[in-house]
Amino acid sequence: MENILQLTIAGIAMGLIYGLIGMGVNLVYNATGGLNFAQGSLVLLGAYMGVTFCMLLRLPIIIGILLALVAMAGVGVAFGKLVYEPVRKQGPQMFLMAAIGSGIAIVEATQIIWGKIPYFFPRLISISSVKIGGSIVDTQSFIILLCSVLILLGVLYLLRNTQLGLAMLSVGQDKEVAGLMGIRVGRTISLTFSLSTVLASVAGILVAPLFFVSPSVADIMIKGMCACVIGGYGPKVMGVIVGGVLLGAVESFAAFYISSAYRDAWAFLLLTVFLLVRPRGLFGREVAEKA
Repeated sequence: MENILQLTIAGIAMGLIYGLIGMGVNLVYNATGGLNFAQGSLVLLGAYMGVTFCMLLRLPIIIGILLALVAMAGVGVAFGKLVYEPVRKQGPQMFLMAAIGSGIAIVEATQIIWGKIPYFFPRLISISSVKIGGSIVDTQSFIILLCSVLILLGVLYLLRNTQLGLAMLSVGQDKEVAGLMGIRVGRTISLTFSLSTVLASVAGILVAPLFFVSPSVADIMIKGMCACVIGGYGPKVMGVIVGGVLLGAVESFAAFYISSAYRDAWAFLLLTVFLLVRPRGLFGREVAEKA
């Protein structure tokens, strides 16, 4: 029971990180029809922004994180204008290639600016772990749980109860009809990229105290994409969070009880099962095309 509690909390925490990354990917996919394979690079850039404001400039950690998120919101708008807009009319495949190229460029740029030496990121709570019963649980896991739940509720409220959220969903359904209804499609897509980048940055900053901030952080994007596939692409962003939590739990338990050497393999095994059994994911919508 002690191991189960510890593994459950750790698995859910990492799963929520995957879910936040996947949620950003899903929002961009709904708005543009393309996959943003640079999301992992934006996670990395967000973590480095946090390092810059909190460690290098020595600002109070809360203020530093908020400034990092504001800066990354601007990066998201610039990313949409510079990467998506030039290839928008050429189809999602061209955006996919542009995103891959820009992601590589971002990773290389971070190594030029910040170097290859890993950075330590401070914790919001000075106590590194707490004892619950017989289990030792990392306090950062509780920070991730709290922040992720608040962010999820905020995104759900935005999409369901605000004009901007409804505009995002409308643009995802049909850009031409949304434009005829008076929605500023370009502005809405830019804000979608901004929100997606902020979500990636939050994921990078939350996971930074658990690992050193280094270019390898960008590799976490693969798990975010897995969360999207398991949860299902579509307007129900909650499904991506569920997919991420399921992925994190399977990864945590399999690594402990079977083999930690194949920690990443369990995630891809779960992904393969869903692709074979339920390719549209848990909450994905079925799409039919007329011949």
